[in-house]
Amino acid sequence: MSAFIVDSTTVDKVVAAVLSRYEGRTFAGVPVSCETAEAIGQALFQLNFDAVNQRYGEQNQSPEYKWRLSHATDIQQFKAVQCLSYQCAEGDVPERPLHRELEDLERLMAAEIIRQLPAYEHAPWG
Repeated sequence: MSAFIVDSTTVDKVVAAVLSRYEGRTFAGVPVSCETAEAIGQALFQLNFDAVNQRYGEQNQSPEYKWRLSHATDIQQFKAVQCLSYQCAEGDVPERPLHRELEDLERLMAAEIIRQLPAYEHAPWG
């Protein structure tokens, strides 16, 4: 498998997904709010750099992350979460608590999206 560094727009979408679903709780070890969006994004960006560094034997640090409000749809956010999670699946990164939180976010979003589908609404319960 190859791995790459995602762009800041992808991280912006992931941070927006975190903000809309974890407000008042913690993610990446910090309380989730607009004031902590950059810290969350920086932690996620560094996680991606750590995975790519381990994949290619490098030691690069992520640049300073500046959060920009993302107006992405739930589907766009979900795909960004999936992309980031996949690009972080190298070395010991998948075993880190932050990567597990990212996977939890992915599962939460998938369930939300499925529950919004007409086919789900019309499916029998039980």
